Amino acid sequence: MDIPSVICFAGNNYTGSYRDVSQILLIVQPHVPQETYDDLARILMVGTPTIFNGDSSCENYNEYQRYGNHPTVKKYDAKISKIVNKEERNKHLMTFPLWAQRFISNLHTTPQSLVVIPGKNDRLVWDGTVRLSGDSKPINAHTKLSNEPTIHYGGAFNKHLQSIWRLRHVRPQEDILLFDDDVKSCFRHAKINLEIITAFSFILQGFLCIPIGQVFGSNTSPSNWEPFSLARCFLARSLFDNKKLAHKHQDLLNKVRFSPRLLPTDTLSPAWTQSSSVSSPRVAFTPSYNMFVDDNLFASHRRDMRQTMAASIEALFLILG
Repeated sequence: MDIPSVICFAGNNYTGSYRDVSQILLIVQPHVPQETYDDLARILMVGTPTIFNGDSSCENYNEYQRYGNHPTVKKYDAKISKIVNKEERNKHLMTFPLWAQRFISNLHTTPQSLVVIPGKNDRLVWDGTVRLSGDSKPINAHTKLSNEPTIHYGGAFNKHLQSIWRLRHVRPQEDILLFDDDVKSCFRHAKINLEIITAFSFILQGFLCIPIGQVFGSNTSPSNWEPFSLARCFLARSLFDNKKLAHKHQDLLNKVRFSPRLLPTDTLSPAWTQSSSVSSPRVAFTPSYNMFVDDNLFASHRRDMRQTMAASIEALFLILG
């Protein structure tokens, strides 16, 4: 059974055919560094990871088959069933009967685990690093971070704090509003290259599951989501001056409720107020967008927040198609 052909036949969400890749790249190119553009183009047209190079013996395959999944999968069977149904419904994976395994080439099944933290959504983890013995060869051993896009999100929070400082410096007597714009199932938006997709398979609920998008647990997933994050930040800054966006996305913006004014007009000293003229108004009033994995952190003065949010929304829609 040729799984790439099956996925191509299904099309649409399974292949990302709803995207106009040429148009996305045309929109993004003037606003992002060349490296980010090249990475984004490769992901949209070829898939992830950048390089996948390795081999797996029959003994290695059988060892992971015998092990199955980590104990938490059996412990939270009802939760697992709900997650698998959701993933399949959202076209994030394809499911096949287990007997189909013998007819699928280049197959490997990776142990799954469920992380359950009270107050947070349960997270299914694809454990591509676990070694069951000294001779085991997990899927993450076939990829290297040095071959993948550079990760920048480690400095996102510091940049976010710096942007808040700049906003306060320029308009010391105005409230600053904070917002966190989250991308749902972010890793899934980058599709795995079809030629190696069966190597990322796993078994849950008595079905063979073949993921379509990147999995949480692959050592290359964060790296290959990073170009989307960076492109979104750059594009959102460029779109901020488009005043039509707040009206375009008003249905979403109207769902957000802002707090009443908190900052009294006499809160800050005259010395701070006078020093505010040092910063460039252009720098201060163009928001700084900082993606920490799937969270877009940004701050804005109250008068600009709806426009700031609208630019972030528009940038995400344009990039993800």
